[in-house]
Amino acid sequence: MMKNLFLTGALFVSSHLWAEEAKITVRDIEESRSEKLVKEKSNFTSFNNDSLTVKIDFLKVGLAAASKYKFEIKSAKDSSGKELKQKGFKVDDFKKIDRKFMFFSSQDKERDPNLLRLDLQLDKSSRSAETVDIEGFLVVQGGDQNAVFFKNLKSIENQELKNTNFTKAGIKITFEKVNKGNVKFKITAGKDAISEIKLVDVNGKSLSNGSSSGGFGGVTSYTLYTNGEIGDDAMLKFMVISNLKEMKVPFKLNKLQLP
Repeated sequence: MMKNLFLTGALFVSSHLWAEEAKITVRDIEESRSEKLVKEKSNFTSFNNDSLTVKIDFLKVGLAAASKYKFEIKSAKDSSGKELKQKGFKVDDFKKIDRKFMFFSSQDKERDPNLLRLDLQLDKSSRSAETVDIEGFLVVQGGDQNAVFFKNLKSIENQELKNTNFTKAGIKITFEKVNKGNVKFKITAGKDAISEIKLVDVNGKSLSNGSSSGGFGGVTSYTLYTNGEIGDDAMLKFMVISNLKEMKVPFKLNKLQLP
């Protein structure tokens, strides 16, 4: 079911109101409601993932600089009165904006640098509900971005990584070890000022094929994986955001028709 609801909102940058308005479009609404599946002559039972997904486009001058986002939901309620909470992994954390994935299979004319195409995932609505009302903020972080490289990785094991861009952004990283198919390091400060981390070769081609991370007590342990052994020419690449700003785009969606 496609929706073409246009709303307007104002953009806050460092708590100052900009005069320009954001155009907000609800492109689609999807919902899965659990169906208990019981196979005959077996005790196998499964449930699908219950959720309500609202696909929203945010278009606003200034969003081209955004590198991370999250939603802050003030209220979300369906027409039966049921409160719908935001769903997903670490919903309170900022997520990386991946524009290549966001516009995969889209036409070039849709690739406006100030357009963000995002999915808001909420609890499923009541079966008796026909509409849903949502109010909240899209919160984005962005700024100027610079690439920082570290080479000769064996020589910097168990050392803090030093760079003027790191210092300005308040980033503190200790590189731990180069293993056969991965590298490990810890981020102890400034994580929000990093928009991308990769292993690359001397030509800038990515060597990474995945990553994992875990945090405790303000320290994030990070592992980058590769398909094979890490050569002497491998480099760590960090995209560092300077002049970091937080922007809030308020939105209010009324009586969205449920599928």
